[in-house]
Amino acid sequence: MKSYRFCKMAWSPLYFFWTILFAFGIQAEPLSVLHVVDNPEALSPADSMVQARLSALGLVSILAEDDTVSTENASSMQCIIIEESCTSSKVENKFKNVAVPVISMEPFAWDMDCYVDTTNGLSFGWTPGPSDFTLEVNDLHPISGPWQIGDDVIYYSGSDTTANKLNWGIPAGEGVSVLNVPETDESVLFAYETGALMANNFIAPDKRIAFYLQKNVADSLSDDGWLFLYTSLDWCLSSRRTEDTTRIVLFTEDTDWRMNGGELLVWQRFLNQGFDVSSSAAATFFSSNWEDYDCAVIQSSCPADQVPSQYMAAVPILNSQAYAYSINSPWILESDLDIIPVGTDEISIDLPEHPVALGASGPLQIASQPISLNCVQNPAGSPEIIASANGYAALFCYEIESPLLQTYRLDHRYIGFPVNSEELKVATPSLWDIWDASVQWLLSPGQSAVSERVQSMPEQPVLYPPFPNPFNASTRLTFHLPSRMEIQINLYDATGRHVCRLRQGTVEAGLHFVDIDARDLSSGMYLCSMTGPSQAAIQKVVLIQ
Repeated sequence: MKSYRFCKMAWSPLYFFWTILFAFGIQAEPLSVLHVVDNPEALSPADSMVQARLSALGLVSILAEDDTVSTENASSMQCIIIEESCTSSKVENKFKNVAVPVISMEPFAWDMDCYVDTTNGLSFGWTPGPSDFTLEVNDLHPISGPWQIGDDVIYYSGSDTTANKLNWGIPAGEGVSVLNVPETDESVLFAYETGALMANNFIAPDKRIAFYLQKNVADSLSDDGWLFLYTSLDWCLSSRRTEDTTRIVLFTEDTDWRMNGGELLVWQRFLNQGFDVSSSAAATFFSSNWEDYDCAVIQSSCPADQVPSQYMAAVPILNSQAYAYSINSPWILESDLDIIPVGTDEISIDLPEHPVALGASGPLQIASQPISLNCVQNPAGSPEIIASANGYAALFCYEIESPLLQTYRLDHRYIGFPVNSEELKVATPSLWDIWDASVQWLLSPGQSAVSERVQSMPEQPVLYPPFPNPFNASTRLTFHLPSRMEIQINLYDATGRHVCRLRQGTVEAGLHFVDIDARDLSSGMYLCSMTGPSQAAIQKVVLIQ
């Protein structure tokens, strides 16, 4: 692990996880950002928020103290961010000549001889701004995004009581003013291209951005405010990413910078991790050329009726939707009642040995506040339940050839992780670790479109493991019959005593369910037995009252 002299630093917890990702096969080097703050050991809420967003963007964000950081600390970085908590005199000129992109949130550190020219009168200051903190889009070059010149945007959410939220400057030389205080030349966001003329005949050695903030207000940025920061970072890092040949398509309700905040994090995270990423509207799912991709990610904003029949995609899929079902889809449910909305900030790891679980055990905090998880009560077919919430499946997967409903099978791996993508803005590193591990498991060698699509039935009757298991009050058995036949399904206790008959009679070929109502039974292990004309199948189930 790299360390620096003269500088107090704290490494992001994601740094260690990158070593795991390398073991899975990501070849691109992680992008490192030097995040300069007032006190790395006691971050302000604003600094903590920026640090969390940088990690969510897939960046190795290295904290550095403004008082001790020096030019040599930046030599291996892909970007430098000077936080608004820094003291101007402590960071003055430290990165002026470094050939690394710099985003300065601290508004006065370089004003005198770099960003603005003060020889012609007052060229920087602060203002309380409009009452609703509306700014005007003045110019979008070089920052990209969904806006048009002349658009009004809300920069702050107004969630704190800081009176003077808007620091501003008038850029010197060839600076491009992106966001202005309405009806003024006062710029809150401006940028310089590499080689552009700055103040006092200084030539920018690399990209330079002024993203002016008043002290301790970053945590009250609006969604548009964060979006301007994301686009600024994207511009700074675009020429420094190492693009892999692994191709991912991200399906959302809308595309590119018009995605919601969580989807933007996912999109930029993939780019920063070196993937070749395309974004596509959900409506194009069926018309996509699947030979162009190695993996598909379906975000929760996608309308359910636009991406059914996902077994047809012929590439591994990570699906965050709750209602993406049709008769041929992996998540086919008998009714909407099988979707359980769960507001929680943690999940329970049920299968720690699965690669996606990364060996975690017990409860795992996945968000800094309760978020919407649309857990699945009984995923169809034969899934592996990796994690649950309140006893329902929160994260599960299907292997190649896993049986679904109506005799369909997958010819690719599949992960269901029905978290609301818009709420990924408050996700913890633990959730992102699982997200990355899910993608890597899907992309493991030999797991993409390796067999022809199969619609044939199993040759023998199959009784699948019940879910949930262990369970409280009720659980569900899934069984498959290759042809119409007479069956019995019985429940026995651990001593072999017959408890009840769950089903008896002639059943048509296909996949079927039977529920176990155990409200009147005692805790313990039970055996479920399915007998047919020529054989029997048994599954264990554990009741916890």
